[in-house]
Amino acid sequence: MKICVIGFGEFGQFLSKTFVRQGHSVIAASRSDYRKEAASLGVSYCSLKEIASHDVELDVDVILLAVSILSFCQVLHSLPQKILENRLIVDVLSVKAHPKTSMLAYLPPSSCILCTHPMFGPVSARDGWDGQRMQFERVRIHTGQGLEERCSKFLQIFFMEGCVMVEMPCEQHDDYAANSQFVTHLTGRVLGQLKNFDPTPIDTQGFRTLLGLRESYDQPSGDDLFDGMYVYNSSARNKIAEMRSALDAVEARLLSRRDQVLRKQVT
Repeated sequence: MKICVIGFGEFGQFLSKTFVRQGHSVIAASRSDYRKEAASLGVSYCSLKEIASHDVELDVDVILLAVSILSFCQVLHSLPQKILENRLIVDVLSVKAHPKTSMLAYLPPSSCILCTHPMFGPVSARDGWDGQRMQFERVRIHTGQGLEERCSKFLQIFFMEGCVMVEMPCEQHDDYAANSQFVTHLTGRVLGQLKNFDPTPIDTQGFRTLLGLRESYDQPSGDDLFDGMYVYNSSARNKIAEMRSALDAVEARLLSRRDQVLRKQVT
C-alpha cells in the first residue's frame, strides 16, 4: 500500500520502519523538518504546509495521523477536504473517543475511518511487536472501491508482526485506558513529586519497581501525552478524584489503627 504518515516524530518513525520493511511505500509529512530521518528510513518526505497548500499531490491509499493528542484537531483541520476523499484515514492516538468524534465531524462522507491504538512504542516493543496489543475500531468503512480491502490490509500489517488484535469501541477503550494507562502515568508523576525518593543501599524489589515507574513516566518528553489523556478522556480525569479519595481512605484507616494501638498502650 501507499501510506502517508502525518506526524513524523518518534512514534511516526517507529511505525514507518515496519511499514517500509513490509514493502509498503511511505511518504511522511510533519511540521518540523525530518527529511534526514525520512531518507535514512527509505521514506519520502514533504512538509505539512506543502500538503495544506496543495503543493504536493498525494497519491496514497491510507493517511495515518500520528500527531499528539493536543494537536490532533489543529492538524486534522489543516488538511484539505479534497485529499481526504475516498481514502482510509487512520489515527493512532492514546485516547480514542476524541479522534473518533473529531473525524466523524470533519472528514468528508466518502472517507473511511479506522481508529487504532497500538498499545506499545519504541521502548516497550524495541525487540519486535510480537505479542503486543493493537486496539482498533472500524468506525466507518465503506463498501466498494476496494476500501474494505484497504482497511483489512492495513490491519494485516500489525497481525503479520504478531500483534494481538483487539477490536473494541473507542469509548470502551477510554474507560479501560483510564486505569491501564493514565493511572500508570499518574503514579509515575506523583512519585516524581516526592522528595528524597531515591535509591538506597537497602532497596527492595518493589521499591526498585517504583523507581523504574518514576523514571519511565515522570519525563518532560511525555507531557503532551499525559496532558492529552487528561484533557480528552473524561474517565481519566475522574481517576484523579478516585485516587485522592483512595489515599484519604487509606490514611483514615491508618489513623484509626494508630489510635487503637496507642489507647491499648496507655491502658
